[in-house]
Amino acid sequence: KTGRLWPSAQVDGPGFDRWDALVSDIANDQCVPVLGPGLVESALGSRREMARAWAERHEFPLAPRDRDDLAQLAQYLAYRQSKNLAIDELRRLLVVHMRNTYRGELEEIGARLGRDLLNQPINKGICNELIMQIGQEQRRRDPHDVHCVLAQLPVRVFITANRDNLLGDALREAGRTPRVLLCNWILRNDAPVPIGPRLP
Repeated sequence: KTGRLWPSAQVDGPGFDRWDALVSDIANDQCVPVLGPGLVESALGSRREMARAWAERHEFPLAPRDRDDLAQLAQYLAYRQSKNLAIDELRRLLVVHMRNTYRGELEEIGARLGRDLLNQPINKGICNELIMQIGQEQRRRDPHDVHCVLAQLPVRVFITANRDNLLGDALREAGRTPRVLLCNWILRNDAPVPIGPRLP
């Protein structure tokens, strides 16, 4: 029901100690990287902080532990108000965060493109546009950007739970041709319910 592939686990101890095994698995084409939302929190903002801001703004009558759960709050807002309001609110939170965090970069990018990315209305498409432009700029400035590094790995399949196209963009920049598939776990009469854009 949650879409989780496995239960969350807390790692105790000094840290990850299987680097040699991981490098060997990658070299032998036995690795499928699974990318989660923590990978892009620096660019898109903390889901917990967004959830808390949302909970305060709408005075959600939820238990304190649920006020950190962005998905729970989105479901509540969609149920109590409307799905469109939930989407609009989330878009606004993301755009405001990116504009505040990357003001200088967006001014430079906007000047190159001849567009004002900082004052454009917050409507459909602007969130993806900002993510794409910021990601492109980060990869251009930092060859060790996580998506650059991932795109260079000899890996054939990636699984991502992220809503962005940063990995696909990085793969294309690295001269690869990614084929993107959306995984649906929502079923109706034992058939997947199509969500999102139609992909080639």
